[in-house]
Amino acid sequence: MVNINLKREFVKIFDSASMALRRMSDKRGSWSLLPQTRVRIPTANQMRVTQRIQACLFLLPLLFIHVQAVAQTPDSAGSIGGLVVVLMDEASIAAAIEGSVSEVVVGEGETVSAGDVIIQLDDRKAQLEQSLAQQAAEIATHRQVETSAVDAAKVAVAEQEQTIAEHEIRSELNRRRAANELKIQAAEKAELVAKNEWQRAESARQNFVDAVSESEIEGLQLAYERCQLETREAIFQLEMAAIDVRLDQAMGKTLQWQLESARVSLHAAKAANEVRALEAKIQGLKLDLARVVSDDHHLQSPIDGTVVSISAGVGDWVRSGQVIARIIGRERLRAEGYVTSEHAHRLRNANSVVVRVTNSDGTTIQRDGVQRFVSPELDAVTGEVRIWIEFDNRDGKIYPGSKASVEAR
Repeated sequence: MVNINLKREFVKIFDSASMALRRMSDKRGSWSLLPQTRVRIPTANQMRVTQRIQACLFLLPLLFIHVQAVAQTPDSAGSIGGLVVVLMDEASIAAAIEGSVSEVVVGEGETVSAGDVIIQLDDRKAQLEQSLAQQAAEIATHRQVETSAVDAAKVAVAEQEQTIAEHEIRSELNRRRAANELKIQAAEKAELVAKNEWQRAESARQNFVDAVSESEIEGLQLAYERCQLETREAIFQLEMAAIDVRLDQAMGKTLQWQLESARVSLHAAKAANEVRALEAKIQGLKLDLARVVSDDHHLQSPIDGTVVSISAGVGDWVRSGQVIARIIGRERLRAEGYVTSEHAHRLRNANSVVVRVTNSDGTTIQRDGVQRFVSPELDAVTGEVRIWIEFDNRDGKIYPGSKASVEAR
């Protein structure tokens, strides 16, 4: 009763304001509801009309909120109305690249599964580019497997290291020979002994003519001279050993340089292998890109559902990003809308939720809610809360756009 009286009062005030505005429009003078405009009201009756108009403007939003609250007031069964059935699964298929339509695989109204091709674009160029990328990737992979250069460089390094090891042993022997003076010392002692014997024989012959024969003296002299030669030979051998040591040092540096060169060659071979591996990876990525581009020519359905619209035909040129097909799935639906905070609280704390959908023929179908969502925030304008309840529709009896109500239990 209060609601009816409120509406009648609002209508009465609104009619009075309208009549006053019509009367005042025929008189001279200015009149405005805007505070910045100068107002001239000659009579008290016009002042009362102005007050009624202001009251009307004040009550208008209150009446709107009241009507909205009445629309969502639970009935005797505790259900909350004002909801609409909407799709959960729908997809608009857009072209990822531009091109010409070569085939429309399915038509409107046909059922498709996820992954089915809906529209085929001309992919002859893409197929050729994919074949070229495939060949380049195979060549790069073959080059990557080829490791003979690295193996040869490793062998060269190992051989050079072995040569250096052998050279170091020979160098050590030469150093010891160069440091060994025993042979010289022995030769010098033998020379001294031979000299003494020769000198004693000479002295004895001078004192006693027949004590030592001339031939014996010559033999002793020859032995002494031979010892001198042996001493010189020992000194020469020692000097040659010192020269060998210096040669070994020079050769050691040469071998080290050769070893470093072999190691550089090994590093270069490994770097070349790494470059070939990167080239193989790049070619593999190019092949993947070519496959993606080729796949972009096959516009596939991302969901199971029914094709409801196709906006391109064979021979049409489509642009990148242009939507050319739409697919919907009706196996999962949800009732969605805005409710008061009180109703939202009831739905949030309910053990279960039942959805009732009214079809166009007036029949009502009831479904159990599978999942639900109650927004944690209020709408800044209406103070209402957004909700939705998902329910099963595998039998296809409920259509999107139908009116629905929910009951919290």
